[in-house]
Amino acid sequence: RGSVMIVLPELNKDVHKLEEICAGFDLQPRGSSGEHSAAVGGKWDISNKQRIGFTEVQLVQKMIDGVKKLIALEEELAEKAKQFNLPVIDSAFDPWLKGQLDASPEDVKNTDEFKYITFTELPPFVEAHKSLMSKTMTPELFAKLKDVKSS
Repeated sequence: RGSVMIVLPELNKDVHKLEEICAGFDLQPRGSSGEHSAAVGGKWDISNKQRIGFTEVQLVQKMIDGVKKLIALEEELAEKAKQFNLPVIDSAFDPWLKGQLDASPEDVKNTDEFKYITFTELPPFVEAHKSLMSKTMTPELFAKLKDVKSS
């Protein structure tokens, strides 16, 4: 059997999906310490599932081809994970929110998954907003609190 150790942090987030994808390439993922073990740090031992009826060259080439596809998929998922997308709420609200986000100063607490927004005006809440803020924030309360800084 041919195998390769590879780190797949994005695919590691859904082990069942990884197993399904590997099965499609006739590959078998094993955890860091062998079959049925966890993949510590997203490190997987990927091997060919088929072992009989093919030459060694065919089996190794099939594993190489499948691993290349896994790497391409992992890179695609990693790139998508880097992109910050605002949730779609309403066609009128979304451009306003994007403008607020673009105008907000960088915050040291920003991450790839979350950006802190400094609102300069009361949000134009729509019916789709189900938050407590949309129910309680009045123009008067916003004016009173908009310049208050917290840690």
